[in-house]
Amino acid sequence: AGSTRLRDLHKELSALRVSLENVTVMSTASNISQVMWRLQSTMLQPHYLEGFEVLSDWTAQKVPQPDLHTHVGPLKRGYKYEFKVRPYGSSLYGRESNTRHLRVPEI
Repeated sequence: AGSTRLRDLHKELSALRVSLENVTVMSTASNISQVMWRLQSTMLQPHYLEGFEVLSDWTAQKVPQPDLHTHVGPLKRGYKYEFKVRPYGSSLYGRESNTRHLRVPEI
């Protein structure tokens, strides 16, 4: 039964597509970013999806379902960051989203 569940979980996570929509700095005075994504799925309600993992240059942050956004930071000013999102369930991960870049202004 465990291997069937794992196979179903892997199949479901592989079928999910995450589209990274937007990465922005919250405000000019802030070095916190807002990351927003969209789940593109033919499934009405994924059974095994627990949440999403937001990957940036130095961190991996888990975001539980049903949230489709999070804040990441503080980020270093003057640096350019790369972001991706991937779905997860149990100890398995789905495909990574497209990549977005964000440059945090000096001031």
